[in-house]
Amino acid sequence: MISYFRTPTLALWLCAMIWGVGFVPQKMAMAYIDPLLFNALRSALPVGALGLLICVRRSLSTSKSRLFTPSELRVGAGLGIWLWLALGAQQVGIVHTFVYRASLITGIYIIFVPFVTFLLFSMPIASWQLSVVGLACLGLFLLITNSQGLDIGVGDLWILLGAVFWAIHVGVVARNKNQGRVLQLSFMQMAICAVLSAVSSMLLHESWCMSDIIAAQWFLLYAGLISGCVAFSLQIYGQRAVTPLMAAIILIFEAVFGACLGWW
Repeated sequence: MISYFRTPTLALWLCAMIWGVGFVPQKMAMAYIDPLLFNALRSALPVGALGLLICVRRSLSTSKSRLFTPSELRVGAGLGIWLWLALGAQQVGIVHTFVYRASLITGIYIIFVPFVTFLLFSMPIASWQLSVVGLACLGLFLLITNSQGLDIGVGDLWILLGAVFWAIHVGVVARNKNQGRVLQLSFMQMAICAVLSAVSSMLLHESWCMSDIIAAQWFLLYAGLISGCVAFSLQIYGQRAVTPLMAAIILIFEAVFGACLGWW
């Protein structure tokens, strides 16, 4: 029980709360700007904040270490690609579904984490993990059915695809948890995500209207600085001392926070 109160574990709980609350501003921002542009801007904000923090820490340090090591560049770029895919699928999906459904379906990524860790680490899948997967599948079935039958829309399918990418992201973070410093890895993944999201937005001819961006500024600030800069750094820090499956079980509570706030 004491292990649940360690600093890395508390960091993951705080991360889950921040992400859960973040579903509401993500949904509200879609009234003003397109999803991939939103992801590009929300990713660019933590790039600036983390870059400034890295430079300040380096200037105050007596050991003038390298800004980025080769492993930090490599691992950070890989994390950024998976983050781009996960955020992209999630944000496109949230346009077409309700906040509570988006948060709960996103939480289904715990289904995929045992299989991802098996593929990445050759970790055996325990019977109790399969039981959790079964319960999650049952919950998803109840979520997308009503008296008329299945009630699953295109937005729900995008969110479910994003859940697969989130599971992979959690697994990749765990696999490379000792391959770099927290701030450097966070900076790299957000920078790659920002660039790929911006390119995707332009290729799909999304509107880049400055007045719309200004109208969504408060939602972008939360998603960028709090959900992006703070929460993703907490995730990388927390997963250094927590197993992938335990991290997924904690982080899945973002669905609870998001569903409750979305219902309210």
